[in-house]
Amino acid sequence: MAQIVLTQRVRDGVVMFIGDVVEIQDDNVELSGPGYANHKIIQVKGMTEKEVSDKLQSLMPEYTDAYKSKTPSDKWGFDRPERKEVWKDGEIWRDLAIRPKYPINLANLGDTDIADLSDEMGSVSSKAVTLELKAVVNLKEIAENKIAVDDLNKAEEVKP
Repeated sequence: MAQIVLTQRVRDGVVMFIGDVVEIQDDNVELSGPGYANHKIIQVKGMTEKEVSDKLQSLMPEYTDAYKSKTPSDKWGFDRPERKEVWKDGEIWRDLAIRPKYPINLANLGDTDIADLSDEMGSVSSKAVTLELKAVVNLKEIAENKIAVDDLNKAEEVKP
């Protein structure tokens, strides 16, 4: 059985949201004490920590660093290249201006969904589908991260 720990409050100055997935543990890990007082713990019976983590991680878009230099590529120079993080939204590269503290949010899970996840008789595939449908990738929801990087979207990928 996997245990998903979700935030129940936010902190000033930190890009995080109620329902963010803080950690995922197997059932042999004790999730109690003052450190978990402000968190919600959801049990996913029939799935391991690795299975739940892999399912949620598969929702994350591709992201990487992009560089721009004033010096032509075949010339030496003293200018450092400009760097920015970008993420791929379908076929469009977008600026990753603000990186949230936690990448996945499950605030959309309703009481019925939580009951289905903790039901021992429920199928693993239906639980995986519930997680996939209810999960939100936080970086996609931030307005500053929705700006397309035109230079990257015009260029063709260079194949080695």
